[in-house]
Amino acid sequence: MDITIYTGPMCPYCEKAKSLLNSKNLDYKEIYVGDNPDLMMEMIEKANGKRSVPQIFIKDSHIGGYDDLYAIDRSGDLEKLLSWLSIPLFATKNTILKLGFLIMILVRSN
Repeated sequence: MDITIYTGPMCPYCEKAKSLLNSKNLDYKEIYVGDNPDLMMEMIEKANGKRSVPQIFIKDSHIGGYDDLYAIDRSGDLEKLLSWLSIPLFATKNTILKLGFLIMILVRSN
């Protein structure tokens, strides 16, 4: 699974987000932005201007911060999101319905 989490110094929410992902046995790429302004700017651009850490992405879909990840997990939508993002995208009625639900999840979390 292609999960990226941008983290920073002394960030308890970064640790909570990583712990949640670890508890689900999910692999992720951690990008530490604390001492790298270029990586910080990359994160800000990808996160639509958000500057706080963590910022979490699943396959280039911006999930948000820890609170957003936690809310998606508590609602049961995280597993759905992960499974739907891992399937090939074909223009079938079923896939279109899944994509609509995915968009609803992402909009609701922002």
